[in-house]
Amino acid sequence: MVSADHPDTGQILAMGEILVDFIVADGATTLESAETFVESLTRLGSVIVFSAAIPFQGGNNHFNEQWPDYWAALFGERGYTFIDCLRPRIWDNPIVEWWYAQNMFFVVERTRLDELPALRAATDETRPGQLSIVHPRAYVENAARAKRPAELIQATLGAIKRSLQSKGRQQRVASRKR
Repeated sequence: MVSADHPDTGQILAMGEILVDFIVADGATTLESAETFVESLTRLGSVIVFSAAIPFQGGNNHFNEQWPDYWAALFGERGYTFIDCLRPRIWDNPIVEWWYAQNMFFVVERTRLDELPALRAATDETRPGQLSIVHPRAYVENAARAKRPAELIQATLGAIKRSLQSKGRQQRVASRKR
């Protein structure tokens, strides 16, 4: 097992062929450090188990909560694809914390997919438009935290704004590839 320290986000573990990042990406304090963090992960491995907090998820040291679409675009710029085969298997499991069930993906270098038939097949089942979903347990927890309707409206509008910004980024990345 190999361990690597990232200056903004802490420790990353590399176990053989699979790199594991459990919710340290959202600790990146700026968009530039998020890009540096993704660059570091892609240099360390071609198969990554990735998880990061979504907007308004809450928690400790979540400075850069972003929708999965945002992270998928950053990885996509480096030749990696998000594969959503873990969440369906753990979504309803009460033993698994909702933030893992909601946020966990495989991220795989596209050139390696032919060597990994199970992940290749799971790629075909991944729906890119449905990466950014909220777990019911998270929704209930966050709704209970909202003390006033104005707070909930403000939080929702902020999340929509960030989602639109992320979609714009994805479109810019897609247009560069053409």
